[in-house]
Amino acid sequence: MKHPVFIVAVGIALSSCAGRPTYVQPTAGQTAKLRIVTSADVKNVWVARYPGKAVEHKCAATPPEAIAILNNVSMLSSYADGGKNSNSVEVAIPADGSEFRFGVPLSYAVSASPTTITYERCIAHAGFIPRPGQTYVADHHLTSRTCGIRISRLADNGAKVAEPSSTYPECWDETLMPQGESFFKK
Repeated sequence: MKHPVFIVAVGIALSSCAGRPTYVQPTAGQTAKLRIVTSADVKNVWVARYPGKAVEHKCAATPPEAIAILNNVSMLSSYADGGKNSNSVEVAIPADGSEFRFGVPLSYAVSASPTTITYERCIAHAGFIPRPGQTYVADHHLTSRTCGIRISRLADNGAKVAEPSSTYPECWDETLMPQGESFFKK
């Protein structure tokens, strides 16, 4: 769901995202692959893992972990995208029977005047239970009215097969929007 956010002054300090914990891909145990793709025509699209359960209006009880920045035109290169300006990234994820929950918390400028910059936010938030050895595709989309994530499993012939998944409501990602908590409190 998209919501307008009005900011008086100069923009949201997205540079604060540089301090978020980084997702560490598993190197042992059972794993699967997750290819995350965005069709959004927006730069610096953050992808975050939300460990554990959502708590009240927060995406996670512990700090979210940065997986990648899609369409990356920033100076940051310590995530799975390696600083590349690409609309997709592939990462290893645990396939231990637990849900892998992640989101794409977007906040982007849609108009500006000398005193006000108007931002919109759209936080796609989903989860699924990966199976060992499988490859999944998370297609992130953004339209003028909504955003979301569609999860598919790649069949042996390369075809996408819809994967059972959960879609969660928007939540507050404290590292992306540190000053925006009031928008999410119920």
